[in-house]
This record gives sequence, C-alpha cells and structure tokens, in this order.
Amino acid sequence: MAASASRPHIGRPRRRPFGVLVICALLAIEAAIIGLAVVALFTEHPDDARADALIALRAFGFDLSFVTDAASALRIAEALLGALFALTAVQVVLLLLLLRVGWVLTMLTVGVSLFANLVSIWRGVEIDAISLLILSVAALYLNQSDVRRAFGIGASRIDVALGRSAEAMADGVMGEPW
Repeated sequence: MAASASRPHIGRPRRRPFGVLVICALLAIEAAIIGLAVVALFTEHPDDARADALIALRAFGFDLSFVTDAASALRIAEALLGALFALTAVQVVLLLLLLRVGWVLTMLTVGVSLFANLVSIWRGVEIDAISLLILSVAALYLNQSDVRRAFGIGASRIDVALGRSAEAMADGVMGEPW
C-alpha cells in the first residue's frame, strides 16, 4: 500500500487548471503565427526578401537591420523563426502533460521574449503588439497560484505532502473514502 501512496496520480490524469489551458491556447496561436511567417519567408525570393525578413523578425523582437545581404537575412530569419516555432510547439506539449520542465521552459522563453520586446521598444524599433500581448497574458497566467501548484512550483515540501495525503484519502487509498 505504501507504493501506491507515493504515486497518487497513476491511473487518472491530473486536472489541468484553466490558466494552463489559456497559456496553451495562446502559445498555439503564437506558433500558428510563427509558422505562417516561416512559410511566407520560404516562398520569398532572396533578392527582394530582406525587408520582409527584417519585418518578420521585428514582430518577434529581433532586430537584424545590420545584416546587409538579402539572402543571409532571409536564411537567418528562417532559422530563428523555425527554431522558435519548434520551441513553442514543444512548450505546448510539455504544459499539457503538466511537466515541471514545461513551466520552467515557458517561463524562461516568455521572460526572455518580453525582455527582447521591451529592449526593442526602448531602441525605437516597431514591434508586433499582438505578440507583446500574448507574452504578457502568458506571464500573468504562468504566475497564478493554481498554475504554479499544478506544476509543483513554489510549494513547500509540507504543502506537497499534505496535498498527496489529502488526495490519497480522497481516493480511498488509506481507508474508506470520505
């Protein structure tokens, strides 16, 4: 019986808080926008794509106006946005699985992206307001107590032990259900 008490979530999935679903939806929207930008950049001809590539990068907080070669700017934009698309897709999956690494990875990327956007604003570069809004709302939801609790972030060992004991009693593992 002690083995099953140490693993209270086997057999049934944990409940996802509303905030996690909102974050996943926002990241999925952002991934779709990034994916469309990548597809659009792949269809561009390198000779006239420098301006389009730089505009696409500025929308996500990247300023590569120092790159003078059009083909290089296009390839850099494709690589950066492709990697960002893959990272965002991985974050959505990790968050839906309620893995702690998903919360940490998402918090890091949201924080770095917000910082890059704020630096771009400070430097006078025009950025995409939708991306800034998505990142801001994601940061707010990531720091909600029920979302943090779902990933085991910020909970003390006593809180975690009490939560597991309460779940075990509710599941009838330690006796009759209440």
